Amino acid sequence: LSLSYKALPDDDLRRRFRALGVFALEGTFDRAALAAVWGDADEDKARAPLTKLVDAGLLDGDRQSERYSQHRLLRAYARALLEEAGEEAAVFQRYADWVIEESEAFQQLPLEQWSQLDPLIPHVTEVGDALADAEGEDANVRLAALLIPLRDFFFYRRDQLQHRLSWFERAIAYLRQHSELRLLSLLLVSVSRLYEGVGAIDRALDVLGEALSICKKYEDPRAIAVTQSEIADLYVKQGRWDEALALYQESLVTKKRLNDPREIAVTQHSIADLYVKQGRWDDALALYQESLVTFQRLNDPSAIAATQTMLGQLLIMRGERVVEALLLLWQAYLTVERLGNPREIGQMREIITRARNRIGTEKFAVLWEQATGAPLPEWLNTPPQNDQMAALAMGLLKLLYAVGGADAVREMLKGKVPDAVIEAILAQLGGEA
Repeated sequence: LSLSYKALPDDDLRRRFRALGVFALEGTFDRAALAAVWGDADEDKARAPLTKLVDAGLLDGDRQSERYSQHRLLRAYARALLEEAGEEAAVFQRYADWVIEESEAFQQLPLEQWSQLDPLIPHVTEVGDALADAEGEDANVRLAALLIPLRDFFFYRRDQLQHRLSWFERAIAYLRQHSELRLLSLLLVSVSRLYEGVGAIDRALDVLGEALSICKKYEDPRAIAVTQSEIADLYVKQGRWDEALALYQESLVTKKRLNDPREIAVTQHSIADLYVKQGRWDDALALYQESLVTFQRLNDPSAIAATQTMLGQLLIMRGERVVEALLLLWQAYLTVERLGNPREIGQMREIITRARNRIGTEKFAVLWEQATGAPLPEWLNTPPQNDQMAALAMGLLKLLYAVGGADAVREMLKGKVPDAVIEAILAQLGGEA
């Protein structure tokens, strides 16, 4: 490694090689990233040294994607040289500023296009961890600047960065200290979602209460309404349904006054979810249909698929308009498959498989063809398995229902199956009682 490095023709090229050590070990990067880290005001200025480093075997390039990478040993060697030369701080500042600027795309792109930002995630992790461990005002400022555009990312993709709670806690402490209340309220809402993800619901409610107080202080009706909805979501998880409904409805009134179609539809969907839990299926159906029309008008594929899924499940639970329900589920599945999230694809397959098991295999196949005009997909064209186990499980649920009632069944199934399925099971158990 040292021979290849020393063989580079000039000091500038050796400086550029050393700077590569700042990148995340698992990260790839493009020419724009290199220009930023190298301090080139013009991206084209990075072209010639980039080619020389590739030709020297110190950098690997993919001509099709125009992204570059290094072997871990090369990256570690570059990092050691960077530290030895005393250049690490200046290079890291440029790297952090680049990551912060690139992270703005999470606010600019719709959710279904976030996959194109996946190469940025290792760099977000690298910079965030470094800033959270660093001392001084500069690190606090940059950490807060990084988290503001990432606040929605942490909600939708919090499974990737769940353990980064410390980032938020440090940035929030800094913003509190400097009375940056508007930015503070944004991060409080985001960190509440992370607390929720680790089961700390009471802690999440505490920070949301603080955020709501700030929003009211600044008389920001949009932020007030959004925060009320977040609190209502947690009330639902705690079984505080009446309090949740009151907050949802108050939030909805504000969103209608502000004429915000997307937020109106999101809140209608949340209220419909709550109505399903309460057994108010007619009310839920009406709100799902209304929100679906809005999401279709807004051309929001993820929201459309989520609403189609809930509508389809609800219709099947009611045993009505089953052909329409299967079409809705199939359309939702095709959308989720196109968006390419493996976890959501798996969830949709489970939902459709449960619908088949509920309806019965032979009848389902006929209704499926009527609904979709297509044969059963391969993953669905298999007979239900473990029918005896399913019957045994239902028998145990009947016994539990007889002894402990609906609350005992809910507690047992909570977190294992969707809430809508739990309510359908309870409706079946209640009808058989």
